[in-house]
Amino acid sequence: MRPICQSFLANHKSVNTARRQTGRGKYGTCKVHRSCQEDSIIPGTICKASKFAAMGKPYCLRCARTFRSVHALQQHYNDSFSHHRCDVCGTDEPTWEKLLQHHRKTGHRVVCQGCDDGDGMTWIPGSQEYQDHLRECNVCTTCEEHFQSPGNLENHKIAHLQRTIKCYGCDRKFPTYPSMIIHLESGACPSEIDYIDLNESAALCYQWKAFLDEDYRDDLLDRYDLDLQYAETVYPFECPGCDSYFRRLSALFQHVYSTACNQDLQSGKIGKLVRWLERRHDASGSE
Repeated sequence: MRPICQSFLANHKSVNTARRQTGRGKYGTCKVHRSCQEDSIIPGTICKASKFAAMGKPYCLRCARTFRSVHALQQHYNDSFSHHRCDVCGTDEPTWEKLLQHHRKTGHRVVCQGCDDGDGMTWIPGSQEYQDHLRECNVCTTCEEHFQSPGNLENHKIAHLQRTIKCYGCDRKFPTYPSMIIHLESGACPSEIDYIDLNESAALCYQWKAFLDEDYRDDLLDRYDLDLQYAETVYPFECPGCDSYFRRLSALFQHVYSTACNQDLQSGKIGKLVRWLERRHDASGSE
């Protein structure tokens, strides 16, 4: 159903003028509804709002109420839960949800559904207040959800990425390179590649000193399971750009993929490791 027009004509003279302007004679549709095309208007008649205006009574068609003055009608529009107006174009929606849909469609305001306990709020696009809100509440601009920490937000954003990273050993695709490596480490890939294979390959890379603790290199080359080899948890992998250590190769890649440091999966020592693993394990590249 098209939106109901909330306009009205102020007096009998205005109604007659509107009738003449339509060119439809005595019972022509009023000018107000030539634009809104309200579904309830019968061709050849005028609307209730115009009829009450001719009687000197401003009328709200949606609420079926008359008012003592134009000011009273305007106050009704401002205060009523049946009227939700766009600050930019004046569109009057019957519900808050409809107004949010209007803003999403037009871009007149930015909607954040996570605000106000999930009821949603609107923000001026590009405003400093909105930018501060995104940062302070860790907002996903794709689905408008709030998150408790920047890390949680970064992990969530992966869900919105297209799956473009093909697995080295099968036809599955993943949204990120680290998620593909996790798949391989789990041993679930039909290729039967697992974390022991990846650990050995990392230890064989000629750049191994940049990302591997030398105390564990021989163990990885001998294909030992470090979880069984040591009573305590060990962290053989390290980030070339900071002092962070990791138990699994996938954790190192996740760290580099995030904004935690200035390393990159496509360049530097880590980039060389990625290309080495691809040459070692990518079945499609060897065909």
